[in-house]
Amino acid sequence: SVLQAQHGAPVGLIPQPFHTSVLEDSVRWSDYSQVLCTRSDWTMATDRLRTLFSGHTGDHSPGKVIWCAFDPALDRQGSYQLHLALDSIRLKAGAIQGLFNGISSLRQLKALYPEKTPALDIRDHPRFAHRGMLLDCCRHFFSVDVVKKYIDLLSLFKMNVLHWHLT
Repeated sequence: SVLQAQHGAPVGLIPQPFHTSVLEDSVRWSDYSQVLCTRSDWTMATDRLRTLFSGHTGDHSPGKVIWCAFDPALDRQGSYQLHLALDSIRLKAGAIQGLFNGISSLRQLKALYPEKTPALDIRDHPRFAHRGMLLDCCRHFFSVDVVKKYIDLLSLFKMNVLHWHLT
């Protein structure tokens, strides 16, 4: 299993979270279909989360809830807490960047564990102010679709800088 890393940290998440606890239960992704958020200005991020979990419940009853909440105690830029349990998934962040980082962790976990994931408690924050990649379009041609995929992968791996050579 990917989660059998030292200190209980999942090696499958990139970058590795600051703190991870693997809990007893497992979480079935198909149980979750609702996303609720305490902030109305986080709509763009929560819409992405809704898309990630859309179409999961086979029956037409509402699924369990993914909670996104603002937590002013998470004041470090990009920090978040993610708690995956049988009864709910709770994502707390102090700013929109932390919310996006938490959603990126959920995206990675869903890719690693398509059906169900171990229950986890994750606390994370960026350890570097600059995490980025270079895209050099002046020496190599890239189609619009390739550039979009590149940017999506940067987001998935929580990179915050795109250095783009255009000329």
